[in-house]
Amino acid sequence: DTATFELPPFLSLSPHPLPLAPPLSTSLSLQEVQELAFSVLYESDEYLNFIAPDKHEYCVWTDGLNALLGKEMTSDFTKSDMDTLLSMEMKLRLLDLENIQIPEAPPPIPKEPSNYDFVYDCN
Repeated sequence: DTATFELPPFLSLSPHPLPLAPPLSTSLSLQEVQELAFSVLYESDEYLNFIAPDKHEYCVWTDGLNALLGKEMTSDFTKSDMDTLLSMEMKLRLLDLENIQIPEAPPPIPKEPSNYDFVYDCN
C-alpha cells in the first residue's frame, strides 16, 4: 500500500540528512512508516516523532528507551543476543558438570618464534 499523507514533524536518527524535509508530504508505504517510526510522549499533549534510518537503528532506540523505562526489550535483535548469551552460559555450565576447570586468568602469550620461515605441507 502506498499512500500520500502529511507526516507530523519528526527528528531523524540518521547522522546524514534524510531526503525528507518539511513539509513532510511524500509518498511512503504505510509499512515503512510503521516499521521505522516511533513517538516519545511526554506531559499530557506533547510528543516527539522519530523515524529511524533502518530497522536495526529502530530496534536499538526502542529497546534502549524501553530499558530506561524499566520495560522489556522486545526486538528480534535483543532476542538473538539473549539466545547467544544463554547458549554460551549453557555450554559453560556443561563444562563445569564434566569437571573441566575454566581458568580465572587467560593463558600467557607465548614468545615470538625466532623466525617466520616455516611452511606447512598439507599433502
